[in-house]
Amino acid sequence: MNHLSINSILTLAFRRNILSAALFSLVLIFLTACGGGGGGSAGTGGDGGGQAKEVSGVAQVTSDQLAQYKNQDLMYAMGEFFFPVAAAGITGLEPVPGAKVELIKVDDSGKQVGEVLAETVTSITGTYRLALPAGLDFAANLVVRITGKDRELRAQVVEKAVDITPLSEFILQKFIDKGAKLSEIPVNAVIVLSGKAEEFDLAATSDMSSMLEKLEAELGDTVDTAIAAAAAEPGLASSVAGGVHFTDRGMGFQYFNDPLAYSNAAQTADGSAGNAILVDEGDNKLGLKFGSDNFSYTQNSTPNNIDYYIWYELDSSTDDGSYSNIGQVDADGNIFFNFPFEEYLWAPDNNHGARELPSPEQAYNSGVDGIYFSTFIDRSVIFRTNEAKTAIDPNEKVGHDAQFEMSVFAKQASGFNISTLDGNYGAVFMGHQFTHGSGKYGLSVGIQSINISAGKTSIAGLEGGTVVFTPQGDGTATIITPPPVSPAAGTLTAESNGALTYKDDSGNSITGFASTSGELFTTVSTGAEKIFMEGGGEIIKSSTLSNLIAVRKPANTPDLANRTYRLIGLEKIMNTSGQIEINRFRGDDDTISFNTDASKVTVSINGVDRMSQVSNKGDFSVTTVAETYSTTTPVFVGTDGNIAFAQNNEGYLHYWAGFISESGNIIILTALQGTTDEGNSQKGAGQYIAIPVN
Repeated sequence: MNHLSINSILTLAFRRNILSAALFSLVLIFLTACGGGGGGSAGTGGDGGGQAKEVSGVAQVTSDQLAQYKNQDLMYAMGEFFFPVAAAGITGLEPVPGAKVELIKVDDSGKQVGEVLAETVTSITGTYRLALPAGLDFAANLVVRITGKDRELRAQVVEKAVDITPLSEFILQKFIDKGAKLSEIPVNAVIVLSGKAEEFDLAATSDMSSMLEKLEAELGDTVDTAIAAAAAEPGLASSVAGGVHFTDRGMGFQYFNDPLAYSNAAQTADGSAGNAILVDEGDNKLGLKFGSDNFSYTQNSTPNNIDYYIWYELDSSTDDGSYSNIGQVDADGNIFFNFPFEEYLWAPDNNHGARELPSPEQAYNSGVDGIYFSTFIDRSVIFRTNEAKTAIDPNEKVGHDAQFEMSVFAKQASGFNISTLDGNYGAVFMGHQFTHGSGKYGLSVGIQSINISAGKTSIAGLEGGTVVFTPQGDGTATIITPPPVSPAAGTLTAESNGALTYKDDSGNSITGFASTSGELFTTVSTGAEKIFMEGGGEIIKSSTLSNLIAVRKPANTPDLANRTYRLIGLEKIMNTSGQIEINRFRGDDDTISFNTDASKVTVSINGVDRMSQVSNKGDFSVTTVAETYSTTTPVFVGTDGNIAFAQNNEGYLHYWAGFISESGNIIILTALQGTTDEGNSQKGAGQYIAIPVN
């Protein structure tokens, strides 16, 4: 609602015959007395003389809840009309006038502890102000609340400005659901988390239930990771500081619709290999400085919804910036990264720019060679720029993009020699293939055995398949099993820090790294085939992007009895509606576990982060889906660490295959997915990592 001038308010009021001059004067006197906040009945005194801390803010709810909380007195209702208020983070909420605000302490389950510490009433604009009793300080277990007929809305009192909204209730409930000890959570952790959530700029729904569901869908992954970091027992940043290698692998969507430019719906894939330095900044704070990075990006697009074309780029950099206080370490050696909100313009024309949303990342310690695995989401909102092309125009949103990424990184070695890799390895691979014009694209997964001797490689036993997606029309997906592949050969060379370069007999070059003892190595490869047009110019006929993760095979059958592993991974499927979905398994609540004799394995999934494209030429969504299931099935484990099992979840088949490393701490897996009903088009593939739950 737009703010009105005093003249327009008076004119409208008298035209509607709802105010006499005397009553209007009374309203003005009341507003002056209120001063924008309610009066406290306990702990008053504000900040005067430094005797007590004060907290203030606005109480806002969804429209269906307003009647439960508000005072129906005429002057409060008038105040709604005259003085609309917007809370940070969610637009479209309703301010609550005349609601009683109570200050209380809560236990770790969210229940009130002790008596009400202070109380006040919201003003006609929904604002409140009260002073904390003497000796009381901001804390994550100190809350302000308003109470309706069937629910209460709360906010943690961690700073002076505290709004009571569905977002504040959502964040508090998340802390409770995760079993956090509220009295031990640093107030700054809540402040930072709330700030990140507000940057998503959500619009309110009409009712509280759907509003909370929307918050879970849009913010669930961000909030869960941030809370895990806030609740974790601190470790030592010095234990992980130093040089690291990394490889990233991602897939996602982009949607762009600018009436002044063009429209574009795309599926995307990226990959990178490089190095960085983790810096111990003291007090368990990590800095991050990027070094060299070979980055590849490709997309299969439908510009103006006419035809499919391929965009492909390869970028190499030697310094990609640095961040201070970007991470922390917990007592188990896991690392939490907290990448900030950023804004930039698109070069070279600067007609558009983007805001990258906050991206928390939890990297899990494998317990082997300083190797870490993680998945995270990288997403941004696209805007037109202002007339001067010097900054984005926040009122001109024209699109967004998002990628689910899976990352592997490890400490750099010292004095590494290629002979460290001598021996037998099991590998899993995953690759995208985009093709110009047809709209079809493939996702290949599989396993293979690799023997390495003095850098000479022999690759055999290639097994897997390719899912060919055909999104146009009714949407179909076909799994193609390739014929047996003849053994291939190539050469690996290594730098002293463990960086690898692989060249096959055709001269193709692939980069990656090996861990310090050689228990794991990983590579990323990319390429494109160009068609040169008559009269000049070129187009990309096809592009490929793939990665490989390999582990040294054990000498004997690994002992998996009673072991539980967290499951980390990415998968892409075409669902029964012909829509593409990309699923991310974070590893926090997703596990695979083995029974007492390791003859059976149980896959337990508790929530999935999902990207879904509405249509092959349309927009997409990013949500956290409350999808849970647990399936137990027989499992085969070979003497060389080979592992395979088939999971049947209500007619949806998951064929898992991969390898267990020599320490038993790393399991690498791929999976082809289908249905028992051949007429059902739901098919897909994925790549996964499993490491022990600490």
